[in-house]
Amino acid sequence: MLEAIQMPPTPPPSDRVCPQCWTPAGPDGRCALHGLAGVMDRQGEVFARRFVAERLIGVGSFQATVWQARDLQTDEEVALKVSPALNLATVERTIHGTHVSLRLDHRNIARVIEFGETDDGTFYCAMERLHGRTLHQLLQRRPFSTVDSLRLAERLLSALELVHAAGIVHRDLKPGNVFIATTSPGEWRPVLLDFGIAVDVSRGASPPTDRIVGTPEYMAPEQILGQPVDARADIYGFGVLLFRTMTGELPFPADNRHDIYRAHLHSPPPRLSDVVGDELPFSLEIAVARCLAKSPDDRWQSAAELRAALDRVQTDRADGRANPTTQRLVFPERLAATRTVRRIRPLPPRHLAPTMPQRPQR
Repeated sequence: MLEAIQMPPTPPPSDRVCPQCWTPAGPDGRCALHGLAGVMDRQGEVFARRFVAERLIGVGSFQATVWQARDLQTDEEVALKVSPALNLATVERTIHGTHVSLRLDHRNIARVIEFGETDDGTFYCAMERLHGRTLHQLLQRRPFSTVDSLRLAERLLSALELVHAAGIVHRDLKPGNVFIATTSPGEWRPVLLDFGIAVDVSRGASPPTDRIVGTPEYMAPEQILGQPVDARADIYGFGVLLFRTMTGELPFPADNRHDIYRAHLHSPPPRLSDVVGDELPFSLEIAVARCLAKSPDDRWQSAAELRAALDRVQTDRADGRANPTTQRLVFPERLAATRTVRRIRPLPPRHLAPTMPQRPQR
């Protein structure tokens, strides 16, 4: 179907405006003041006789734009993503991600209202209007506290349980795909976005591929190697996301993607406490370390299992048992190498055992 799409001609620069100052773009298609690429001015345009674009609120790649719009049927504010058919891969990803989202109904997953195509080949997607910032933007300021990190994790894992129950693997869990929506002063909810590269594994793990798909900093080892993936690949990506949420840093920082791949495949992740500089609950360190195990078999096997483990972290904190002194952190893949054997001294034969003095009888 996508191959049959006829690409519309690229709009002339005179039809574009600067997304920041809203002045017409110059002959080169860019704003003379800010140097930004111009976008199509769609303010006041009506899509599907239902959605009126009111204000530009975001700009993506290949001239994709996000508008605050008004739903004429419900008189509600919506977010309207408009994607010109300038790149078949982008169009395919948009269509696929929208179809996946339409199968999912959860408070922590962005709700899709309608999706369609205009007469000029432009694709639009109307979604619930969220107010706030992405997790990536918030982490540029400072990391989350332990309490807020656990709150974020509990709600996102609840959404992932539904995603995985539907036989879907997201494959791109990262702060840029998590929106922190403010609902009222002091209240917020995380919302999972962008299912553009999600894969359906309802009939088994995804087939092997010779193409690396995902964001390098958050990819599981099997994803990097092009091996079949299942829900446990999302557990790994979620572990990286949680690590960065709590520390503000990546567990495997590197200057180029090849070094990032090598670290994911071979390097053990650092301890949370060593990066944060404070002592964290032992059970939390264990939970995150197990997410980042190299082998899928050594990780938490489901979002529900990980969610239960993080619930126990909160219980331990409430009971004052956050840091037991009789345990030590061992990464799963190094468990066999660090296992110690306790030697038990054998008991002497009964006839050689010392006899206890008998109490004299009266």
